[in-house]
Amino acid sequence: MSKRLDELKKKQETLLKEIAKIEQLEKQKEEETNRERQKLEVEKALAEKLKLEKIREKIRRKRISIFHMDVDTKLMKNIFYAISTIQSEAVFSLKKKQIECIGVDPAHVAMYTIKIPSSSLEDYDCKTDHDIGVDIDKITDVLSRRKNKGKKSGDEIAIDEYKEDTMLYLSWKTGHGSYNRSVKLVDTAGLPVPKVPNLMLPAEFTVNTDAIIEFVKEANSVSDHFSVTTSDAGVRFEATGDEDRIELILSGKKYKPYRSLFSIDYFENAIKSMKPFFKQLTLRIGTDNPIEISGKAKIEMKILLAPRIESE
Repeated sequence: MSKRLDELKKKQETLLKEIAKIEQLEKQKEEETNRERQKLEVEKALAEKLKLEKIREKIRRKRISIFHMDVDTKLMKNIFYAISTIQSEAVFSLKKKQIECIGVDPAHVAMYTIKIPSSSLEDYDCKTDHDIGVDIDKITDVLSRRKNKGKKSGDEIAIDEYKEDTMLYLSWKTGHGSYNRSVKLVDTAGLPVPKVPNLMLPAEFTVNTDAIIEFVKEANSVSDHFSVTTSDAGVRFEATGDEDRIELILSGKKYKPYRSLFSIDYFENAIKSMKPFFKQLTLRIGTDNPIEISGKAKIEMKILLAPRIESE
């Protein structure tokens, strides 16, 4: 009887071992199946990625350039700073030989015109005349992190636009590598370009930019507005407050009598935005008419400021 039980016990142990082997084989088979499935999924994902990259490359190759320029970073910074003092979005008219930008501030006190000839740029290629809407704040933010080294160090930014694309592409190099940045263009339909008025401003004179900035600093401590007067004694800038007064007299040429009043804040912003480009500025005034401030060097720039009308 004892011998019989031992035989049954051995058979049971053998059977359990066989079952364990079968279970182990099934587990291994399942693991191999899972690995094979994972491998196929990875291969499928890689194939999809490769396919997508090929499609993107095909699209890149098909992109048709309609505008390209290489520009000195410092020049571009100063241009966008000038525009940012008046508006946050602007329309740029890209033409074969120049770029033009005209805009007005929300209060319709200041209007500017900027013309950038292609000769002032490192490289320039515009296939056809067209307008683009640009987010000034975004581009100014990008430019603010670029170094002010200028042309000698090769610190330039390339700007590109492609046909049937809604992005503007900026690229530049640093000591660490090459950067590419895309900025979405703004719909020009919501950015009407104002017409520049043809004004008769009879008194015209040239002033030193630093001298005017110096006057503005003094005038700011006296009042929030100032007057420009022409006479046979020359040109007088004057700010008068409740108790104090400051004036700058530029003698020399004789003029017919004209006088207009302007906001110091708007005038200061205009002069500061133009200072990086021009050592001297041309001013034109009449009586109770806008003042035109203009300069011409690498770029052409004009700013019109509406007058403040004195209360009687």
